[in-house]
Amino acid sequence: MMRTVLWLCLALQVLAAGGPQLQAADLWVEVATLTGERLTGRLRTWTAERIEVEAQTPHDIPVAETLSIRFPRHSRRIIAGRSVVLMNGDRFAADPVRCIEDRLTAAWSQAPLRPAIEFPLETVAGLLLEPPAVAADFRETLADVQRAAAGEDTVRLIAGDQLRGEFQQLEGGLLEFHTAVGPLKLDRTRVRWLALDPELGSFPKSAGNRWMVFLTDGTRLTATSCQPRADLTVQFQLPVGGRVIVPWHEIVRLQQVTERVVPLSERTPAAVEYQPYLSGVQDLVRDRSLRKSPLLVRGEEFAFGLGVRSRMAVQYDLKPGDGWFQTGVAIDDASEGAGSVRFRVELDGQVVWSSGEVTGQSPLVDTGRIDLHGARRLSLIADYGERGDVGDLADWCDPLLIRDQ
Repeated sequence: MMRTVLWLCLALQVLAAGGPQLQAADLWVEVATLTGERLTGRLRTWTAERIEVEAQTPHDIPVAETLSIRFPRHSRRIIAGRSVVLMNGDRFAADPVRCIEDRLTAAWSQAPLRPAIEFPLETVAGLLLEPPAVAADFRETLADVQRAAAGEDTVRLIAGDQLRGEFQQLEGGLLEFHTAVGPLKLDRTRVRWLALDPELGSFPKSAGNRWMVFLTDGTRLTATSCQPRADLTVQFQLPVGGRVIVPWHEIVRLQQVTERVVPLSERTPAAVEYQPYLSGVQDLVRDRSLRKSPLLVRGEEFAFGLGVRSRMAVQYDLKPGDGWFQTGVAIDDASEGAGSVRFRVELDGQVVWSSGEVTGQSPLVDTGRIDLHGARRLSLIADYGERGDVGDLADWCDPLLIRDQ
């Protein structure tokens, strides 16, 4: 009842305003800016161009100068349930109901009245049809889809059997799949997941400004534009699949990428050095954990980052205009509480920040803003903690370069 009254009050404010803006009363927001400020307070007005936050005093912030907008009182559900996974890593909490002639249609699991969403099949990495309900098992299922071998499509049945071949269509509760021994019609309720051949997939290359959007139902999507609307919804334009309109209270966090905000994972390292505690080989993983699951720290997901193991040093040559660097460090939730790592950041071989001991139960540790002016090489090092490299699924979360104007 209280939520109904609150939203009625908000609607009356918007109608009185009469413009394409979203006004709020007694709803909290955290805004991080390009200058390093973090403002927490009541959200007064939000448009495509500006956001006004009432902290101790009102702050009118151009949206172009924001790094992220977070709604701390909008709780996020466990990442689980039937889902569509795209080639770029986006994940929609939507039930794949039909796929005919290379067009996939999915119905929103938590919003049945929202229009169904369609995707070109070449942009889809996989479908989670009957995923496990336990969060840790669900993360591993997502990793399985990412790890599926190229060359053919892959089906994993609930019973554990795995089939290789070519996906044909999904219609009427049946998944049609061609294998070397002939065509099959599988009851979709027997299918855990479908992974499509990554060699045949494609996704539009990111260009220009974009938003990473995290919703309360576990959805993570990329939007090329973000438009708050007068009816207390926000419209997101997708690179594929058209547009999505969601109520404002379903948004957990927005993160903006612009010409001045560059995820470090989108640059090629100058060098990656791995020194195993005993023996073995380990590659750097971009934008996922070492297990190929989403970067997840104490339940919070990050779209950008580096999955590493101790001891690994990742080095980047800086470019003219790289002004500042910031990141968070932690051990991924996939470690299930294990692990101990010491992180440090070096510029031209000199330590400029260190974390101390970070365990699999520690919260995310923020480096703050690190001044890059005058430096030529940035090194991110994950070193052994007290327990060697046991459980060291280390994450550099949202490592961002802030470019000078």
